[in-house]
Amino acid sequence: MSKIDPSVFEEGAGENLADYYSSRLNKKRVFFKDLSCEDIMNWSAGMLTKPLLQSSNLITEESIKLFKHLLSYMGDRTSSKAPIKHAINHIKLCLKSAGNIFDEAYIQVLKQLNNNPDR
Repeated sequence: MSKIDPSVFEEGAGENLADYYSSRLNKKRVFFKDLSCEDIMNWSAGMLTKPLLQSSNLITEESIKLFKHLLSYMGDRTSSKAPIKHAINHIKLCLKSAGNIFDEAYIQVLKQLNNNPDR
């Protein structure tokens, strides 16, 4: 199992990316308990029901599609398409989506790499 060291995301001017994103995560509740940022940002085989980052409702549908393509590309979801096709669709969706979907796509990749049981 690999765990991403937050220090690798440091920007030059102070706030590192781990802090930047953790302050903007959609908070999730499980059985009336808030999940920590560390719990939210761990690998998951299940689908998302809403974007990981706080955003307008413009990107909700797109963010779920992005995660579906990511799961299929990484082999965490079965699909009849080749993995590279999912990677291409992932990039195309980012390029044609309204709103700021790039941060959402980036944070989803980080989530799926963090503590992933399959190296």
